Amino acid sequence: MRKTAKLLHVFLLSALCITGAKSATNSKKTFLAPRPVGVNLAMELSTWHDQILNRDKNKFNSHIQATGFYQAAIKGADVGKYFGVGNGKNDFTVGTGASDIHNWDLVHNNAYVNHPTALAGTSVFNPKQEAYGLRLDFFQFMNHPFKNMFLKASVPFVCVENDMHFLVDSSVADASGNYVGDFFRGNAITQAAANKQDALTHAKVGERKTSTGIADIDLALGYRFVENENHHLYVAAAITIPTGKRPHGEYLFEPIYGNGKHFGLGLDVDASLKLWKRNRHTGKLIFAVNYRYLFEGTEKRTIPVADINNKFMHYYLAGKVGNAAGTNLFPAANVLTQNVSVRPGNQIDGLLALSFKSGRFLIDVGYNLFTRESESVTLRNWEDDTYGIANADLDVSTYTNNGNFTLADDSWKTLNLENLDVNGAATPSYLTNKAFGSIGYKLSVLNKYPTYLTFGASYEFASSNYELEGYAFWGKFAISF
Repeated sequence: MRKTAKLLHVFLLSALCITGAKSATNSKKTFLAPRPVGVNLAMELSTWHDQILNRDKNKFNSHIQATGFYQAAIKGADVGKYFGVGNGKNDFTVGTGASDIHNWDLVHNNAYVNHPTALAGTSVFNPKQEAYGLRLDFFQFMNHPFKNMFLKASVPFVCVENDMHFLVDSSVADASGNYVGDFFRGNAITQAAANKQDALTHAKVGERKTSTGIADIDLALGYRFVENENHHLYVAAAITIPTGKRPHGEYLFEPIYGNGKHFGLGLDVDASLKLWKRNRHTGKLIFAVNYRYLFEGTEKRTIPVADINNKFMHYYLAGKVGNAAGTNLFPAANVLTQNVSVRPGNQIDGLLALSFKSGRFLIDVGYNLFTRESESVTLRNWEDDTYGIANADLDVSTYTNNGNFTLADDSWKTLNLENLDVNGAATPSYLTNKAFGSIGYKLSVLNKYPTYLTFGASYEFASSNYELEGYAFWGKFAISF
């Protein structure tokens, strides 16, 4: 027992040291792919590990569990810095002079030099996420086509709600009644003919957004290498079927259920070791790892502009080469939101827990590690010398060169690939640590069909501002037949 406790202590300490070593703060990012809601060994295996092992070889050996859950991410100010302008805060100012962003770059005013607009405000990002739903797990022992085979499946039905909690303090409108919040929310901007512009259509920041669906289906076919009353070892080849939502880039903090439509292949390992047994009391060590390699797929994301001197340039007003006089300018994000190839790569969900069984009660206390490597993002089908950030004093109604928008006369920064920060649309590698506990009770009214009721909770710690930190609660009903 002492050796086991020491091993658990070393494992947890090592994981925390790894997390501390990689702690980092990112900013000026346009996309965040957090841990998929359906990837959660702590929620899946609590009590379930005992349910599938206590079986009757004369029965069908089928096991089903239904788990209702709720989880919420907190510490939104940290995530706000991830989407921020790079000033080390989750807020930024729009206005004149020393503001983070000059107002004429967002709301056009060709006479800004002699008649500066009053448009101003301090914008704050405080992103939060809530998710809830029902996950179904199925486990079936088989002896055909080979002895000691098993099949398992997981299907999570989820609702994900993301809210940037976008606020604008000290907001001042311009002469046409436009506010800073109008621009970022994608509202129409009222302007005179010389200053006409389109509304923001992508990377918008606004009210709470919700997505609902099946957050990827996991299937696994495995083999029981070891199975007795003292320990077990199951190993399975697994696939992830991407039934989730593909990102569309309409909103900056887009709610995504699933992993973004990426097919996955991997390996699942499930093992236990009995530590002691005294009368009706039993203690076990539980270990599990689910590994997936997530393949490349197509998503739509907003590509930031690489410029250390100007902040949030993907929101600046831009024009297209050849557009005739009178054609509206548009926020650059409208054209910088493009189809990209995204490869998430390696993903690991690991669990180590102590399980205590006494009579009909089962208590699990453990640790869950989740890590994923940095995304690889490649921009597809981009055409150079097509778009440029418009000069602030540009008169839309006349354009300077024969009435057509040109890069030489009407733009001060060309949106060519060399000026784009493609990596700014990629989520960095991350590693989170989760502590969890659960208590289950084996019902006596259904002795013919072993049945558990379980309640559990967890808290996931995040050391970097691109990892969601928060808590979760769940309740489950499991039955064998």
